[in-house]
Amino acid sequence: MQPPVTIPRRHRALPSPGVLRGLTALVWLYQGVWLKLLLASKDQVAVVAAVPGFSGPAAGAAIAAIGVIEAAVALWVLSGLRPVAAALFQTALLLGMNAAGIIFAQHEIHDPAGMAIGNLAFLGLAWCAAASRVEEADS
Repeated sequence: MQPPVTIPRRHRALPSPGVLRGLTALVWLYQGVWLKLLLASKDQVAVVAAVPGFSGPAAGAAIAAIGVIEAAVALWVLSGLRPVAAALFQTALLLGMNAAGIIFAQHEIHDPAGMAIGNLAFLGLAWCAAASRVEEADS
């Protein structure tokens, strides 16, 4: 049996760890800063308002808090610090938000299945970014 072949990173057709982190952070910045803090998207406010305890003014405050959290996640991802912990946090955050949206606000989400599939693909990117950072640190 032949030993596995290790291909040096410079010869792989994969984006660099920095590019993967940047793409992941860009999604969090768009979702957090643009949609929640600057735009205060009516669609996203409606989803939060459908969650028990978050109607009226509480929905706006919750959207702002979520936006700040998402912006902080973007900075964490960009930093490259504790990449596996960052990927785990992103996974838990998205699963929690998706579950709450589907359970309490499915009627406010235009395409729940599409949202879930898109977020699953995004988590794939987040985990690739984490794995590439771990690999980079190991080499």
